[in-house]
Amino acid sequence: MKKLSLFFLLIAFATTSRARLGETPAQCAQRYGTPGAQSTADTLYFNKAGFLIAVHFFQGKADYLFFVKQKCNALKIPDEISENELELFMQANGSGKKWIKSEALSINSEWHTDDGTLWAYYRQFDHQLMVSTKSYIERLEAETKDEETKTLQGF
Repeated sequence: MKKLSLFFLLIAFATTSRARLGETPAQCAQRYGTPGAQSTADTLYFNKAGFLIAVHFFQGKADYLFFVKQKCNALKIPDEISENELELFMQANGSGKKWIKSEALSINSEWHTDDGTLWAYYRQFDHQLMVSTKSYIERLEAETKDEETKTLQGF
């Protein structure tokens, strides 16, 4: 459950400064500057160009990025990420692959690359973009299933 919470709480994005899947912590720090104090061994947080950016690492490589604008409205909901910004961030993290938008009826937007190895999800309500590897999602789902199984053991 901790990993699932991290998945939805991580934040970040920027057109002038884009983390890229596969980068090392040192490469991300070079791109964004010194990580914030709340950073952990496997997740670094940055503030740059009006975005809060969170980068999760697995085996020393970025496998999950979370982007949100720092500026918020009166209800403390972050400003919307524009279509252009969404496209630029996905291009920067797509390793030259084509992104395909899901046809599923949803208030949110979801994409995957044509080879299925990368995934992106934009939550319309709170304007958060998440970009990750397929293996990150698979690990998250397995961890969540294990935690649920342990929690409900004996029912």
